[in-house]
Amino acid sequence: RKFQKFQDKKLRINTEDRGKLEEAKVQGILHETLLDRRSKMKSDRYCK
Repeated sequence: RKFQKFQDKKLRINTEDRGKLEEAKVQGILHETLLDRRSKMKSDRYCK
């Protein structure tokens, strides 16, 4: 559910490469990268 968005009666899934997440995990910026992905998908006040 973290990377899904229900809009226009269709489920939209983030199609970005997961390799970026693995690189971010190694660099130690995983949570920041996850929030960036979430802010692109959802209009959520907690991720801005």
